[in-house]
Amino acid sequence: MAYKLILLEKSSVHPVFHVSLLKKKVGYAAVVSSALLEADETGRIIICHIAILDIKLMKKDNKVMLVGLTQWSNSFPEDVTWKELEKI
Repeated sequence: MAYKLILLEKSSVHPVFHVSLLKKKVGYAAVVSSALLEADETGRIIICHIAILDIKLMKKDNKVMLVGLTQWSNSFPEDVTWKELEKI
């Protein structure tokens, strides 16, 4: 079964989702936020780094670069990523 959502014309979210592709909720914890997420003029959520949790050297294209394990705003703690420190 599929549902089509009624969204704004300039929305970047696909309006159709299939129920068979939804995953069962596991556990009882619910994430509730009383604040709306900040978005830019195109409607995309604005994220920025809030903490560097770890640093390591990484080799890419025969160059050594410094990368940091980055925690992002408006995301869960487990959504940390390794990001080149020069690009942050």
